[in-house]
Amino acid sequence: MNWLLICSDKNKMKKMRSAVERNFKDAVLSAVSPEESELRSVYGNLGGITHCVISVEERSREIDFIAGFMCGASVPVYTDLQDLSREIDCSDKLVVSEDFGALVSYLGDQKGQIISDFEKKEAYRYLFEHGLPFSPDCFALQIEKENTELCACYLRAGMDVNARNGEGTPMLNVACRCESLELVKWLVAHGCDVDPVSEDRGYTPLMDAVWKGNTDIAGFLIKQGADVNRLSKDGQTMIVLAVGADKIDLCRLLVENGADVDIPDAMGMSAYAYASLFKKEAILSLLEKYHKE
Repeated sequence: MNWLLICSDKNKMKKMRSAVERNFKDAVLSAVSPEESELRSVYGNLGGITHCVISVEERSREIDFIAGFMCGASVPVYTDLQDLSREIDCSDKLVVSEDFGALVSYLGDQKGQIISDFEKKEAYRYLFEHGLPFSPDCFALQIEKENTELCACYLRAGMDVNARNGEGTPMLNVACRCESLELVKWLVAHGCDVDPVSEDRGYTPLMDAVWKGNTDIAGFLIKQGADVNRLSKDGQTMIVLAVGADKIDLCRLLVENGADVDIPDAMGMSAYAYASLFKKEAILSLLEKYHKE
């Protein structure tokens, strides 16, 4: 964070410096008085300012210019100068406190939001400067590449963790399909829904993990509360998928966590029926005790 402090006296400046340094670690401070010569001296460096504080007795042309420039560049301006807002078009970036004490308190009370807004803006700027569009498809591509650092950047920039790519595939499904347990855990830790349904196959993330034969991811999702008896778009349960793929470890994991071996699919066949029909003896033996006569 690069802060510009404009205060009308040394006592105010000292208190404001202390407030900014206390609340915003590693903040870089530029401090000037409201004197015309000092204000004009910072004109060439305004492009690098991320936050501005103005606490002066009265407005001037230079004060109006700096505040207007900052707000126009989407830089927040915090002030106790009551009539400044009448001169600023981008007033949504202008925060006016009733007095200096309230201004100092505001920076402390809103510390978390100020930092969050700054990190979001910086993350968005980083993506833009590196030619990375802020879109769900590009977020999904970074998940497929298992680029956790860029995935985190997308989230900081404001991407919804439950976003879907252009094909309607939720991000958690994308992570399951590329078999990245690390990103599956990362997405869940950041609050994504564990049971969304993709628009292509009609699969939940757990179905995708079973389809991929990934016991580790399936086990993790089940622990997070994923439904083991959901039906896919074509009417199959995930235990049917596991039986069809001859994955006995997945079959065991599913039935031990409540998968119903007797739910019929669109063909009227259950997981137990498929295991019996295709003489999958090891799986049939496992499913036998869960089969209802």
